[in-house]
Amino acid sequence: MFCGLIGVEILLYSWAVVDWEPAPFYKCIALLANAMWLNLALALFLFICLWRKEETNKSLSVIDRLTLELRRLGINSSEYAFNDISKTDCMVLCNSGVNYQIIYVDDRGIQKIIASFSTEEKACDYVLDYFKKSVQVRKKYHLSN
Repeated sequence: MFCGLIGVEILLYSWAVVDWEPAPFYKCIALLANAMWLNLALALFLFICLWRKEETNKSLSVIDRLTLELRRLGINSSEYAFNDISKTDCMVLCNSGVNYQIIYVDDRGIQKIIASFSTEEKACDYVLDYFKKSVQVRKKYHLSN
């Protein structure tokens, strides 16, 4: 749909420029005005789509938003877990009832508590920052996942 609107807009602009000499001046202005209205409609449509997408993300839980952000960063799902310490070599966010703990489980299954937070948001922020730094190091030293 976007390509169609953009294509029609480009055609209207090009017709206005090509027809500038032989066509009366008012026809060229009318074509440019039509292209402007199409441009406005396209911008409005994109604004509404992005606004709705933002609302959708706000309705997600903190854990779901963290999961989406980790996927966007390209983090493999085997590198993190939520309330599941059975995975090895991964970062686990556990809700202990009183607080939220970040636990690293090494490849032998040994657990090490890295941090503890009073709120889920702070714990998720910590995990996200950890993986953002991890991605930066991987890019800097050209390491693969």
